[in-house]
Amino acid sequence: MFTSRKRLAGVAALAATALLVTSCQSGGGAGEESASGGGDAILTMPGASSTQFTENFNPFSTTALLGVQSTVYETLFFVNRAAEGDPVPVLGTEYSYNDEGNVLTINTREGVSWSDGEPFTANDVVFTLNLIANTPALNTGGFDGVAEAVSDTELTITYPKPDVLNSIGALSSIYIVPEHIWSEVEDPATFINQDAVGTGPFVVSDFSPQSYLLEKNEEYWEAGKPELDGVRYVSLSGNQAGVDSILNGDVDWMSMFIPEVDTLLGPEEDVEYVNTVQNQLSLVTCSNVELGCTGPQTDPAVRQAIYAAMDRDQLNSLAFSNLNGDVSPTYALLPRDEKWISPSIEEPVASNKGDAAKAEKLLTDAGFAKGADGIYAKDGERLSFSVKTVTGWTDWIAGIETMAQQLLPVGIELKAEQMSWNEWTEATNTGNFQMLVNNLWPGAGSEPYYLYKAFFDSESTAPVGESANPNWARYSNPDVDAALDVLNGTTDESLKMEQYAIIQEAIAEDMPYIPIQSYGSLSTFRTDVVTGWPSDDDLYALPMVWQAPDYGQVLKNLTLK
Repeated sequence: MFTSRKRLAGVAALAATALLVTSCQSGGGAGEESASGGGDAILTMPGASSTQFTENFNPFSTTALLGVQSTVYETLFFVNRAAEGDPVPVLGTEYSYNDEGNVLTINTREGVSWSDGEPFTANDVVFTLNLIANTPALNTGGFDGVAEAVSDTELTITYPKPDVLNSIGALSSIYIVPEHIWSEVEDPATFINQDAVGTGPFVVSDFSPQSYLLEKNEEYWEAGKPELDGVRYVSLSGNQAGVDSILNGDVDWMSMFIPEVDTLLGPEEDVEYVNTVQNQLSLVTCSNVELGCTGPQTDPAVRQAIYAAMDRDQLNSLAFSNLNGDVSPTYALLPRDEKWISPSIEEPVASNKGDAAKAEKLLTDAGFAKGADGIYAKDGERLSFSVKTVTGWTDWIAGIETMAQQLLPVGIELKAEQMSWNEWTEATNTGNFQMLVNNLWPGAGSEPYYLYKAFFDSESTAPVGESANPNWARYSNPDVDAALDVLNGTTDESLKMEQYAIIQEAIAEDMPYIPIQSYGSLSTFRTDVVTGWPSDDDLYALPMVWQAPDYGQVLKNLTLK
């Protein structure tokens, strides 16, 4: 649904997808004027919710609306995980470590203003970093530095020990907020930030439960950007609605599974698509009894049996249109991280064929016995699980149903439990599940440390009922924690290999997250009025609509024909 300076568009009623169209012009397609009444280059894309949006423009919140992070609020640097390269300056211009690796000096950009006209300085960065460090509910990345301003354009971060890997997260994933506003916020964890003030290329213009609009920040510091006048986020009721919307021209950019994508979109001259295999699709289990998890999935033998029984070739074919890639039980991203996989790992790449005999032996060796109904049980608990997923996410639903067919003959029962995105997110964070489907992402840098730190570190989790983001499995292993500490303090590759071996041997054995496959994230773009989308030849950012801060890089770099 894109109205450009070169082509005006008309209204299309999308009752099935619950789009809010605020005005109409003559012509084909669907469109709207910007709220200011001036420009009309409004790009339309889906938000995260498939029902209604809940107002939340807090960039630190796990339920923040898409577009808040990296379009309204910015980081110091941008790290492109899709390609090798140095961090790209954003609000920061350069950084350096001292010889010991525990003090980081950062220079900030001059001439930047907040969207309310107040000047941005290094003091805003210092305030933000110390706010994160001193607010456990916000500190999902485990930031433990102390920031101090040296001048209006320079600051230092002092860490209690060498921090040569984890600090990249502070540079590239913490969104900087204005001290003059946030210093007055009573509870920054629950603040919904209705009048969001940022430094980014867009500002919040209007909000409704059906859609919200971000308009161009006319005072944005990067000259000539963005060319778009705005971005309208709308609600889509599932994958099929997304396919219909991109073909009809009612949505301009989406990241959704499309079955038989070449057949469906190949003939479309004004549609391009790219498949990015980055995240690792998993069965997330609530695995830790000590932190309140209950159910037979807390037994590693059950998790290993499920892993062994999966026929991944069949899964890829029946549920994912062969868009997925291989996965490693070490969660090293393939092929990027192959050099970091320890030789001690017997199976560095998960088998693409199921092994039913191995799965059943794992269960019987662990004391499970098959009941009259064909389902294994122990101590009165059957191996029957509801796997939570989001209503309308057809590929994940089909994946669960395919796994259910594969696992039933080996005595394990799976059932898909569909719910709204908000309900699924709440369950994920609080541990209100036995199993659910979700992706593990690679983190801030281009080696496996960042994924391990996020999803397997004890500091990233919490008891059931409390928010654990993103160590949703509640995994805790002191050997893994110690190895992560050593990794964060060294650049010695031989020492790093030793620590990676410790981590990989532990998580391949414990398997709190059961690897399914490396997930093919299909992103689709309309090209009739805008150019500059990421492509296989130029992945300057990950092209998924939900991938922050990448989507901010994409939106501000698009150009109009």
